[in-house]
Amino acid sequence: MTKNFFRWLWRFNAIGIGIGISLSLLLMSLAIYEIFSNETRERRVTDMTHTGAEQRENTIYSVGSPDLIEGQGVVVIPVLAQQRYTQRYFSKNSTHNTVNYAFFDTTTQNTHWLFESSEFLIVDTQRLPERAYSDRQSRRTEHFLYTVAKQDTNGDERLTQSDDLTLSISDAAGKRYTELFQKVQQLIGVRQATDSEIILLFEDLQGSHIASISLDTYSVNYQESIPLPR
Repeated sequence: MTKNFFRWLWRFNAIGIGIGISLSLLLMSLAIYEIFSNETRERRVTDMTHTGAEQRENTIYSVGSPDLIEGQGVVVIPVLAQQRYTQRYFSKNSTHNTVNYAFFDTTTQNTHWLFESSEFLIVDTQRLPERAYSDRQSRRTEHFLYTVAKQDTNGDERLTQSDDLTLSISDAAGKRYTELFQKVQQLIGVRQATDSEIILLFEDLQGSHIASISLDTYSVNYQESIPLPR
């Protein structure tokens, strides 16, 4: 009886060891597969440009779809930057990042660039006026409002909307470019009060602010902080 018991116990241990080894091999195989599949995986991201020297040298620039500004005789062409860089276990392909605009005047056939270089990231672009006019002619684009990341302020070697932003404005031909506010964390919204005035609501490290901007001179009429109740 004792001999049979130890024989049964040995068989049981052998089965347990075999199952343990099989599970270990399975987990190891899954880990190896995950590593190799991740190494060849390409993650696509937008609204981000890498500021490292190697990535800048390998940046590919292209143009996006042209957009005719009705009533202005201007065609706006976005300049897009594409970067591909490798991180541990995966590579990223950063595409469709708007870094500049070309404004083509259909009358003079001249091209005007918004920026002299394409080193910035244009996070957002809004057309003005934005009011729902009943007259189609009054609805035409007269100005552009830009949200731009110009410097890597958080030290992650990237330009994203998480960096300090610059709010700026230009006319419909991309001229009269003027920076309104710097070190902005977020543009909350914009409303056109009159034909010659817009109201901006934005946040920076000091809190929320409301500002009035003259569309005639691109100057700040006033700016006030908005104290939040506690």
